[in-house]
Amino acid sequence: MSLNARMSLVSESADCRVIRVYPDGVKTRFSPGQYGSLGLPSEADPAKLIKRAYSVSSPLLDESGALVDANELPYYEFFFNRVAAPEGGKERLTPKLFALKDGARIFCGTRFSGHYTVEKAPRGRNLLLVATTTGEAPHNAILAAFLAQGRGEKVCSVLAAPPGWESPYDAAHRRIQEDFALYKRLDIRGPDYSALEALISHCIQEESHSLQALGFALRPSGCQVFLCGDPAMIGAPEKLGAWNYESRRGGLFNMLTGAGFEAGTRFKEGNLEHESYW
Repeated sequence: MSLNARMSLVSESADCRVIRVYPDGVKTRFSPGQYGSLGLPSEADPAKLIKRAYSVSSPLLDESGALVDANELPYYEFFFNRVAAPEGGKERLTPKLFALKDGARIFCGTRFSGHYTVEKAPRGRNLLLVATTTGEAPHNAILAAFLAQGRGEKVCSVLAAPPGWESPYDAAHRRIQEDFALYKRLDIRGPDYSALEALISHCIQEESHSLQALGFALRPSGCQVFLCGDPAMIGAPEKLGAWNYESRRGGLFNMLTGAGFEAGTRFKEGNLEHESYW
C-alpha cells in the first residue's frame, strides 16, 4: 500500500496533537462518529505499513464561526494523545504520528466504520456526550452534525481529564456555548473519575440538579447518552467470547443502566451508546 495523503499539523501540546489529512483522491463520506485508519511505513520493514484506527474529529467551526459539515471539508481531522514509543517491543503508530513534520506523506484508509454515530441520537431526546481526553474526537463530529440539524433538543458535552490537561477544542466549545442557547459544556479535572461519577449520580437522583448542571433532566425517556474514552470511566461489561460478558465495577455504564437506561447495540436500539479507547 502506498502513502496516499498529506498530513497538516493543526496544533500540539505536551499531551496531544491535532492533524488534518488531505487524501490525494476523492474524499470518502462518513457518518459523524465513525473511525478510519491511518498508517506509516514500518521501521523494520519499510514495505509494510503500521496501521491503526482513529475516530474522525471535527474543527466544529469555520473561520467565520459557523458550524462545519465534516464531509464538506477537503480533509479528515484526527486527534490523539501522546504516547511513549515502546522499548524493544511492537511498533506503535501514535508515536510515529507525533514525529511527523507538517506536510509529511501518510496512508489514509478509504473505508470508515463504526456504529457510534449521530444516527444513534433520535429526534425528541436531549443529548449527553461524556468523554475522556481524546474520546471527544467522535463527539466533536457528532455535536456539529446534531446542532446543524437545528432540531431543538438540548446538548451537554462533558470532558473528564487529568489536572492540567487542556483540550485543543476548548475555544470552539466556548464559542458554540455562546452562540447556541441549547448547548452546554462541562470540564471536569481530577486524578480519577470520582467527581464525574458524583455529578452523574447527583443528576440521576435530583432532577433539579440535572436541569441546572446539564440543562435537561437525565432520564431514560428523554435523553440519549454517549460515553467514549477510558474503559474505567465507561465501566461497560467486557466481552469474554460468544455471548458471555463479565460485569465491571464502577463506571457510568452501571450507574446509568441501574437508572433505567438501556445499552444500544448494532442490532438493537437503546438510549446509551459507548465506545472504549486505549
